Amino acid sequence: MQAPRSTPRGAATPRAAVTSSLLGPHLELRILTFEYLQRTLALEHHWLSVVSLPPKEQTTKSSDDAQGLRWYCLGVSIAAIEKLQSASAAALVKALLQLFEEYNFHFGRAVQVVQSVRRAIRHRVRESVRESVGRSAATSSASAEDDFAVALHRVNGEVLYLYLLTPHVPHALSAPVVLQCFCELMPTVYRRLLGAAEGATGPLCDAMLRLDGLIEEHFLLPVSKQLNAAATVAVRSSLGKTDALFSKVLAAASGEERSLGAESQSL
Repeated sequence: MQAPRSTPRGAATPRAAVTSSLLGPHLELRILTFEYLQRTLALEHHWLSVVSLPPKEQTTKSSDDAQGLRWYCLGVSIAAIEKLQSASAAALVKALLQLFEEYNFHFGRAVQVVQSVRRAIRHRVRESVRESVGRSAATSSASAEDDFAVALHRVNGEVLYLYLLTPHVPHALSAPVVLQCFCELMPTVYRRLLGAAEGATGPLCDAMLRLDGLIEEHFLLPVSKQLNAAATVAVRSSLGKTDALFSKVLAAASGEERSLGAESQSL
């Protein structure tokens, strides 16, 4: 009876091979999503092939300032990590996961999110984190590259950020401009992930999926909701102008009918 073959450390298991084969097309779709958002915000495409979004000046609201600041800090932090060209794929993914851990602490867990789909995503991410931590704890021989557990770093009770940048901005930020710059940055990040997806280990594939879920939760879902709201306003405005035009046409037609009726009665 032959002894079962052991998988060398760092090699992709059959499950990891299947996961990486499915992960590649998903990452390619994300690249197309961000490129589509960037072109839509540049008014090169209609949103959902239905409506052209109004100019940036009309879509900017005071309530967008806080969101714009959060996306600005997240964008400059991701850009700083992406510039680490010598970092391996595992180091890049772990740095981005650590960034989101710090981002959540700095900005966001106090903000109540009521959408059920976001709650489902958070639950999915938490379960994935638990599974990853459980695997790393149960497998003492796991390599450092397969350890993607992240946590806040505290010194004397104070949280120190490793990757989150919170620069002081002495002027108001335009949320649409920040949004467009963020969409220009993210395809570069996803292309690096795509290059590492083929042949990636199981823990690395799981970490990439966790990271993608966080990007979806904190960026793609809020952006889609915001663009849908702007598109609804634009459609209603266009329909309002159409209604006014039809009202004038009907009023003119009604006036012509009355004049013709008066002429026929006089005859």
